[in-house]
Amino acid sequence: MKRITFISKIFFLLLTFSLSNCNDSTAQKQATQSAVLVADDFEAKLSMPNIQIVDVRTPEEYKTGHIGNSKNINFYDADFKAQMAKLDKSKPLAVYCAAGGRSAKAAAILSDLGFKTIYDLQGGMGAWRSKGKKVTL
Repeated sequence: MKRITFISKIFFLLLTFSLSNCNDSTAQKQATQSAVLVADDFEAKLSMPNIQIVDVRTPEEYKTGHIGNSKNINFYDADFKAQMAKLDKSKPLAVYCAAGGRSAKAAAILSDLGFKTIYDLQGGMGAWRSKGKKVTL
């Protein structure tokens, strides 16, 4: 009888451990919602309440034209991660660059920093301009 009780306890502990690991991995997968969007879909997200828009190009690139209400945080700055970490992780964030390379890397960093919702402009400002979207100088 003692042997059955002992085996039952071990089985219960193993079952509990395996179920808790499943829940943890599911929670991690749901923690960040990230999407690479074409210009039209990206533009639609910009009207969301509380959206944060970040241009990760250099200041020189930013001055040649940017998406309205965007904040310029240079991907190449030594303190790039620290600057991004100051933004509100609970609010959706739209990120873009010149062609899509830096913003893809930035989106990965943002996910690691704990941002919940990230939208990345596919093709960057090049795609934005080719679609005739509004640019602010």
